[in-house]
Amino acid sequence: MLDDGKRAFVNAPGAVELHLQKPWQLALLARAHIPVPKSLATSGAAAAAAFLSELAGRGSEGVYKPVAGGAQARLFVDDDLARLWQLGAAPALFQERVVRDERQDEWRVYVLDGVVVAAFALPTRGVVDARENLAAVKRARPPAEVADVAVRAARALGLVFTAVDVRGGGDDVVVLECNPTPALEPYDSLAGAGQRKIVTTLAAHLVARARSFDLGPRPAGSVVDVVPAAEASAAALFCADLAVDPVFGGGPTDTGWLEPDLFTSTALEESRAHYAGSEPPHLFLSSSLAQGRAATLLSELKRARFRPHHHIAYPLHIAPHDEQQGALREFVAWLSTPAAARLHLKLVGVRHDRHLAEIQVQVSRMIAGERFPLHTDTDDEGVAAIYNFSVDVDGGQLVFPADDEGADPSLVIPPLYGSLLIFPPRNRPHEVCEVRRGRRFSVTAFYIFR
Repeated sequence: MLDDGKRAFVNAPGAVELHLQKPWQLALLARAHIPVPKSLATSGAAAAAAFLSELAGRGSEGVYKPVAGGAQARLFVDDDLARLWQLGAAPALFQERVVRDERQDEWRVYVLDGVVVAAFALPTRGVVDARENLAAVKRARPPAEVADVAVRAARALGLVFTAVDVRGGGDDVVVLECNPTPALEPYDSLAGAGQRKIVTTLAAHLVARARSFDLGPRPAGSVVDVVPAAEASAAALFCADLAVDPVFGGGPTDTGWLEPDLFTSTALEESRAHYAGSEPPHLFLSSSLAQGRAATLLSELKRARFRPHHHIAYPLHIAPHDEQQGALREFVAWLSTPAAARLHLKLVGVRHDRHLAEIQVQVSRMIAGERFPLHTDTDDEGVAAIYNFSVDVDGGQLVFPADDEGADPSLVIPPLYGSLLIFPPRNRPHEVCEVRRGRRFSVTAFYIFR
């Protein structure tokens, strides 16, 4: 009854049962062509003995663990043969021990909505279960093949959030298990400077998903802090006082498009502090448009004619300016003005002593199966403002990869309906993850100055 499509779950209640049915989880992974250990779940002593004998004949060792829960794996030794009769009371999961190189770490990869948000290397030397070496765990960036198999495993099991345990490397990676209710400690305690905690990212995702169910008005300027320096994952800016801005002056802020409350002195102070204090610099407002504007623009976007982008080889569709109609045409025309550029710069407190050289506005759409590979928009200074109009979309996050080892990725922005992201695009690589369901609509304005 709870999982009625009107609530945000991580994970869906049914998916949690995968932790109680490890044999079924392994079968689903194998069906998706994801490498898993050779396994046998049984309550029969003879079957278990035959399986272990087969492993020994191949020069492999066997391990065993419960078919449900998170108990540690144990090495099967000769003395355990005398206890196999106990399987009649409680079945167990027997597996081939995955040993590639004791100098090679086991990886625990945290995946959220198709994106690797953190990974940890656990030494395997001298232990059967890598969790016995938790004191030596390190946060690090996983090899590409490890990250890829973790994301594929999460997708195969329908898990929005999971910790995937992986061994091996190169062409020989094996998924040991996917945890639908993974422990966050002691892993989160390893987050250092420039690294956000997993729980913070998870909380921001839940806030964004919860708000996507309600398309009604929200407090103007609500900031979803996706990569906060502090532990709060979301904060709302409630602004009351009106004052002349000390940096940019008063100026007209009642454009008819943006919420005027975004430009109160309190709101501007909070927004600029967030922009200046985040890495990469950014401001993400969950609600920015005047009441009713987002719904009107979404209606126009659904009717707009989109064509393949003529400059790029990967799937991205744009709505040509000369074919736009109604409110969408008016919104793009406003974004293309110097006045709009000044307002966006004012929001984040960016001043420049050179002239505004170029304004580019692009209306884009992505559908299921499409993604925007890693790219850089410009090597000129300025700001980019991205308005998102996506509803009921899976995937499609905007991801900024990390510059430093261990901070992976540095920023993940969900495709939240009615939101606004402002960031400096100069030499700033980013990508849009594959859209798995729905349509991702966005309107992007680049304000470039030289």
